[in-house]
Amino acid sequence: MQEICRFKPSTVSRRFSVTAGFYRTCVIDGIMEHSPAEHVRRPAVPAESPPLGVTHLQFEALLTAARESTNPCDFALVALLGLLGLRIFEATGTDIADLGEEHGHRVLRVCGKGTKIVLVPLPPAVSRAIDRAVAGRTHGPVLLNNRGARMDRHAATRRLRVTGWKRPQHDRRYGVRASPGASAPEYVPRHAAAAVAVQVRACSRQVYKTAMS
Repeated sequence: MQEICRFKPSTVSRRFSVTAGFYRTCVIDGIMEHSPAEHVRRPAVPAESPPLGVTHLQFEALLTAARESTNPCDFALVALLGLLGLRIFEATGTDIADLGEEHGHRVLRVCGKGTKIVLVPLPPAVSRAIDRAVAGRTHGPVLLNNRGARMDRHAATRRLRVTGWKRPQHDRRYGVRASPGASAPEYVPRHAAAAVAVQVRACSRQVYKTAMS
């Protein structure tokens, strides 16, 4: 997998763990006498995880590129992930019917992990981005793909990469340099949201839950 598919050692080790667990279960249930994956060596994975986030200047450049995009869902996607701190499936699963108002504040009903329902207050910038993406529609998903259907996580990742590719080689406004084909994976805006929360001295417990969940 490393030589042909160019997977990273962590990806190979994680996928092989699933295979080894399957064979281990077969041995426990008596279906197989021994596991063929028992003595297979896994690639070495470093104990320290590489940094996944971006600086606030790079995230601001990403926000600007998404705002200037001809697709209004790009800015809404980056805002939901980076400013609201939603997971990729939470952002793509939002519907127009989930928008509401509680105690004078505009909120978004989000279905998180374990089908847990929470009401997330919408900052003005995120609210404007959602209104721009909705564009007067009264029902259906907030984020749409190029075919007018609900945007899934794969389409969202492609839109983030397209937005990243649209950044110039050197943006003097932000002092950042973007390499050709630089991608913006779906986890980058979420980690950027946690980094910004730390800078504004948000609740440390909430920041930890956002970064680790």
